[in-house]
Amino acid sequence: MSHYPYFTHFLPQLQVNNFEHLLQQLSWKIGATTSLDMTWVYAQLMHFEKQSSSAIGGGVVIPHLKSTPLTTPVSLLTTLKSPIEMESDDGRPIDICALILSPENDGNLHLQRLSRITRLLRDEELCQTLRTQETDESLRAVFQDLNPVRIAA
Repeated sequence: MSHYPYFTHFLPQLQVNNFEHLLQQLSWKIGATTSLDMTWVYAQLMHFEKQSSSAIGGGVVIPHLKSTPLTTPVSLLTTLKSPIEMESDDGRPIDICALILSPENDGNLHLQRLSRITRLLRDEELCQTLRTQETDESLRAVFQDLNPVRIAA
């Protein structure tokens, strides 16, 4: 768990039209960087989203799932160029998305990752910093520079 909540992939300033388009783009990125089929990833994310919204408020959404073909966790942080409307408790449009995919046999580790990332992205100051980053490198640097106390579980 020591490498979490750090993300394995970053997509800064992504331009999407709506939440479905966002999930399509994330699924494509995951399909291009893992052994997972992008169509399957998209279908699974949409299925779970229809059951329960992954929006946590503050302009943040955290879709997540477990997958048998995965052998290592994958996490993708995306900031959006323009916020998109999505149902959330606070009604705020979404402009930060953290996608978490875990191996099916990860058990509680998936929930621990989800919990850590959720706590981290509830920090409004951090989210404001993330929204201003324009490159993969600058997003990655934000997490490398975090105080360890801030990211503790």
